[in-house]
Amino acid sequence: MAWANIEAEQAVLGGLMLDNSSWDRVTGKVSANDFSRRNHQLIFSAITNSAQANQPFDVVTLAEHLEQTERLGQAGGLPYLVNLVEDAFSAANVGVYASIVREKAKRRTLRDLFLDATRDAEHGDLDDLLSDVTTRAEATASHGGGSLTFTEAFTRTLDHIDKAAAARQNGGVVGIPTGLPGIDRRTGGLQQKRLIVLAARPSIGKTALANQIAIHAATRGYPVGIVSLEMGAEELTIRAMAHCYRLNFSGLAYGDDEECTRLTDAMTEKPPISSLPIYIDTDTTTLGGITARMAEWKRQHGIALCIVDHIGLVEGGDDKTRNDWLGKISRSLKLTAKRLDLPILAVSQLNRSVERDKRRPVLADLRDSGNIEQDADVCAFLHVDGNAVETTYGLPMEIGLLKNRTGQRGWLPEEFTFDGRTQTFLEIEQPIRRFA
Repeated sequence: MAWANIEAEQAVLGGLMLDNSSWDRVTGKVSANDFSRRNHQLIFSAITNSAQANQPFDVVTLAEHLEQTERLGQAGGLPYLVNLVEDAFSAANVGVYASIVREKAKRRTLRDLFLDATRDAEHGDLDDLLSDVTTRAEATASHGGGSLTFTEAFTRTLDHIDKAAAARQNGGVVGIPTGLPGIDRRTGGLQQKRLIVLAARPSIGKTALANQIAIHAATRGYPVGIVSLEMGAEELTIRAMAHCYRLNFSGLAYGDDEECTRLTDAMTEKPPISSLPIYIDTDTTTLGGITARMAEWKRQHGIALCIVDHIGLVEGGDDKTRNDWLGKISRSLKLTAKRLDLPILAVSQLNRSVERDKRRPVLADLRDSGNIEQDADVCAFLHVDGNAVETTYGLPMEIGLLKNRTGQRGWLPEEFTFDGRTQTFLEIEQPIRRFA
C-alpha cells in the first residue's frame, strides 16, 4: 500500500495556484504537515500565509513569497511551481484531492503510532501507554489542524453566544443542567471542555450531589460516565434508588422490609431508572486508565459528562510529592475535558484544617492539592455550619462558587438542604441574602 498520494498533493497545490478562490474548499480540511514531501509542505505553508493575509498566491506571487523567505530552492524552484499549475488543468476537484491527502496523512500517523506502541509495549507503565495510544489515535481521528484563525474563533464564539441566548430564552442553560437553578444561573450549567471541581470535607454529601447531577443529566438524555474510586456499583445504585424514589438509603442498604416494599411499589408506579444512560467503572484506579476509559465511553456511548469520585484516590505517579501528583491529575483531567469536548466533574476532599477550624472553606484550602485551583474552570464548595439544625427537608447546606471562570463568584444566596436519608439536595431560594 502507498503511504502517500503524490499526484493528489500536486493537484491540490497546482489547483490552488491556478484558482485562488478554490482556497475555501481546502481550508480547514488539510494542513501543511499532511503533505508527505518537505517541498510540498513549504509550498502549502506559503499558500496558507498568503490566503490568510488576503494576498494572491499565483505562480509569480508565490515564487516571490518563497524567495523572500529563502525557501524557493527548497520548494523546488520556479520551474516546479510552473509544472504544478500546468499539470493541474482545473481546480474543480481540489477539495476531493485535499481529502485524499488528509486520509493518507492519517494512515501514516496511525502507522507510526502503532510502531511506537509495539516498541514501548515491552517496557513502561501499561496504563500510561494505553492512555498515550488512545490520545494520539483520537487526535488523528479528529478533524485535522488544531489551530484557528481569529476569524474562525470569532465565528464559533458568535454561535456559542447565540446558543446561550436561545437557551436562556427557553428557560434553560447552554451546558448540562445540574438541577440546582442557583448553580446553573451562574455557570450556564456544566459546559463542554471544562473541569469542575466539587470539594468539601468528608461526609458532607459530595458523592450524593455528584450522583444527583448525573441522574438529572441522564434523565434529560445526556449520557454520563462515572469513575468511582471509593464506592462499588451496588452502593452507587442504592444511592440512586434512594434519591429517585425518595427512600431511606440505609434501609435499602440493609434490606429493611418496609423500604424494600416501598421500592417495589415505587418501581411499579414511577418510570424505571435502570435504563438511564449512565456508565459506571469502579475498577479503574490509575490516571492513564481513567482517561482511556473516558475516551472509550465517548467513542462507544457518546457520553456528555464524566464524573471522577474522588481524585485523591487516583493511583500511580512517581512524583516526589503528593502535591505534584495531584497537580498532574488535575492537569490531565483538564486536557481530557478539552480533548473529548465534554465537562468533567471531579470530586475532591478539602484538607482537615477546614474541619478543625469549623469555618467556611476558601480557595486556599485547595492549594495543598496540586494545581487543582489553577486547572479548574469552576470550584464549588459545600459547607455545613457547626450550629446547623436539621429540618424536615434535611440539613441546611451552603454552596459556594469560589472560582467561576466566566461568572459570578462567592457563596450562593439560595439556601440548600441535604437529606442524607434519601441522598437528596434541595434548593430553597432566599432572595434577601446577598451574593457575596
